[in-house]
Amino acid sequence: MGNGPLLVDGSAFSLVLMRHGESVWNCENRFTGWTDVELSSTGRAEAQRAGRLLAKSGFSFDLAFSSVLRRSTETLDILLREFEQHSLEGLHTEVERQQHWQLNERHYGALQGQNKTEVLRVYDPAHVHQWRRGSFARPPKIGMQDERCPARDPLYAGIPVQDLPRGESIRDTQRRVLPFWRQRVLPEIASGRRVLVVAHGHTIRALVRDMYTLPEPEFALLKIPTASPMLIYLDSELRPVHRWCFVEEVSNAG
Repeated sequence: MGNGPLLVDGSAFSLVLMRHGESVWNCENRFTGWTDVELSSTGRAEAQRAGRLLAKSGFSFDLAFSSVLRRSTETLDILLREFEQHSLEGLHTEVERQQHWQLNERHYGALQGQNKTEVLRVYDPAHVHQWRRGSFARPPKIGMQDERCPARDPLYAGIPVQDLPRGESIRDTQRRVLPFWRQRVLPEIASGRRVLVVAHGHTIRALVRDMYTLPEPEFALLKIPTASPMLIYLDSELRPVHRWCFVEEVSNAG
C-alpha cells in the first residue's frame, strides 16, 4: 500500500516530501517567496540525483503534487524523467501531476528579491530575525500596485484577491497549506495512492510540524535541505509512526 520497497512495523502508508532543488536566488542569498525564479545548474543536478535515488531505492508513485512555482515544477519534471530512466522496473503507469498555489513558498512581502545580508542594513536586525524565525511576525506587506503582488500575476487569475497573500508569517503559511493538505492530499494517501509532494522549505516545514506536533523550539530549528527526499511512514489513521528520515539514509542502511 505504501510507496517504498518495504513498510515498517505499524505503518500502513508511506509518503515522500521534497523541497525543490537550489534556485538561482538561493545562490544569490535572496528572499524568494512567490517570485517565480528557475533552478540553478546545481539545482537541476540535485533533482536528477533525487530521481535516481528514489528509483534505486525501489519507490514508485501514482500522484505527484507541486506548487505552481517554476522551481518546484521544474524539479518535479527532472526528478520524474530521471526516475523513469533509472527505475529497474520502469514506470508502469503515468504519474498523475497536480499543481496547486496553496503549496507555494511563504510570501516574504517587501523582502522578496532583497539580499538577506543587505536587508540587515535597512531594517532593525532584531526585526529581521523575528520575520525569518518567529512564527507570528510578518514582514512588511507589499501594496496592491506592487509588481510583486500575486493579484497582478496572470498565474493566479481567478483566485479571489483576498486569498492571495502580500506578506506572510510562518503561521500564515501554515494556515494556507494545512487545509489543502487535509482536504486534498491526505485523502489520496488514505485511498492507497502512492504520493510524492515537491514543494518549498516553509510549506514542508508546515506539514512536518502538523504531523509530528513539534514544539516551538524544535520547530524553530527544523531546516529542510534542497532536493533531499524525506520519507514518512503513516499508520492507518494517517499518523506518523516513526521519526521522518531521508531516503538516502534508508538506501545506505539497506
